[in-house]
Amino acid sequence: MEVHELLKKMRVDRGISQKKLADGIVSRETLARYENGQSNLPLLVFLELLERLNMNIDEFIFYLDGDRVSNKNMSLKKMFRNLEQRNGAINYQLKKLAQEVEYSDDLVVIRNYLAVKTYKWYEVINGVKKLNKKDTNYLKRLSDYLEKIDEWGRFEMTTFASLLYLFETSYIKQRLKEVEKNVMKKGDFEVFHSILSGIYNNL
Repeated sequence: MEVHELLKKMRVDRGISQKKLADGIVSRETLARYENGQSNLPLLVFLELLERLNMNIDEFIFYLDGDRVSNKNMSLKKMFRNLEQRNGAINYQLKKLAQEVEYSDDLVVIRNYLAVKTYKWYEVINGVKKLNKKDTNYLKRLSDYLEKIDEWGRFEMTTFASLLYLFETSYIKQRLKEVEKNVMKKGDFEVFHSILSGIYNNL
């Protein structure tokens, strides 16, 4: 979902007409162009519109990022489901993600690439289970990101759990304490229960 789409959604969800939201800020026609993505939305106008929607920019960005992350996490679940159901799908998916990760700084793309590349490594007893230098750097970028985040959400939890067997045991135990603390603090244990269970079972 893009900024203009979320702006329209927030207005509609609050039962506010275009005329009422635009009044004294811009014309209704101009607001319609903003909402349809036909015109660029100036920052000052955007902030005034958010104020009338009783939102601040941090809250708006939270919803925007939440929507994007949710869609990407859903794509990870879909990828794993496809890998389970279709023979040969892993090679196709890995090739596709390898091309994407070369030109992307998106942590979700990096996470998905590593997740597919190391798919079912945890089942391998006597096999090659080693990341090359480039992949090790990708993993370090993810672990550095996780280190910086004080309160983990669904993306961080899913990333940590899906790549758990790639991290050092000491790192896992260190992060797990913080994960438990943040989950209990936010009261979202039910949401992350299955993820936490999977982490404990792999320690």
